[in-house]
Amino acid sequence: MDLQQVNALDPWTAAAWVSGHLASGGRLQPLSVPGFVPESYEIAVAMFDRAARFRYARYKPAEVTYAIGKSAVAMGSPAFVLGYVAGAAINSTIQHRRAQQAAAPQWRDAAVSRVVVTSHRLLCEVVLPDGPQWRSFTYDTVTSMELAQSALTLTFPRAWPLRLTGVWAPWCREVIAHYGAVIWSGQRVSAAS
Repeated sequence: MDLQQVNALDPWTAAAWVSGHLASGGRLQPLSVPGFVPESYEIAVAMFDRAARFRYARYKPAEVTYAIGKSAVAMGSPAFVLGYVAGAAINSTIQHRRAQQAAAPQWRDAAVSRVVVTSHRLLCEVVLPDGPQWRSFTYDTVTSMELAQSALTLTFPRAWPLRLTGVWAPWCREVIAHYGAVIWSGQRVSAAS
């Protein structure tokens, strides 16, 4: 079955097919991806563009800044001044708490224009304010992989977790699991394997 026939399947059926195909010694055909040059030791086996509607997220903290209330002089009765100071302190505490919550580690989404699956890594072309940038996730650094419905979560020892959500996530999981196992076993993957 070629990639076009696999694409005609629903994603879960395609994931089951690719799992069985690779487990039985089958190969995925190398794919040329415009704008992407694979390393000499790897082959690209799939490319998903915006039409695949993947969502990309990293579980990480954010740097948050917040403005402290303006200084003011309150004049009036002692009760008025005390009320003003108390109100300003409460407002400052609320702003600080909101900033802490916004800065706490959480899933932070980013637009992704392309996802490339290779024999050695998963690449995501993330759309950032200063233009698209490739993010590379090598299979030999994946410490765990979890698929929950159509959300694939990869964790790493020295990087923030990645969550890739979309209907083709189960297919990506099977390919990553296969090639990751090959890499972890010390075998080389080439266009012929």
